[in-house]
Amino acid sequence: MVHLTRVQLHLAGKTEEARSDLARLKITKEEREAAQAKRKADAEGPCLPPPIPCPNIDNALLRTAKEAEIEARKAATSRKRVKSSEVLP
Repeated sequence: MVHLTRVQLHLAGKTEEARSDLARLKITKEEREAAQAKRKADAEGPCLPPPIPCPNIDNALLRTAKEAEIEARKAATSRKRVKSSEVLP
C-alpha cells in the first residue's frame, strides 16, 4: 500500500526524486530548443547584403587583362615538346 502511494506521489511530482527529474528534463528541453534554434539559424546562412558594383574599376582593362591571361595559357599549352635528342647536337 505504501509503494502505491509513493508511486502516485512521484507521478504527481511531489517527491524529491520527481522534482529533480522534472528539473533535469526542463534543462534538457531548453538545451534542445536552443540547439534547434541554432541549427535553423545556421541553415539560413549569414545575412549579407548583395555586392555593390564598383564604378572606379574600368571594365575594359579587366577584359584585356583576362584576354591576355587566356592567350598566355593557350601559348603555354600549345608549345611543342622537344625531345632531348633533338636539342643536343
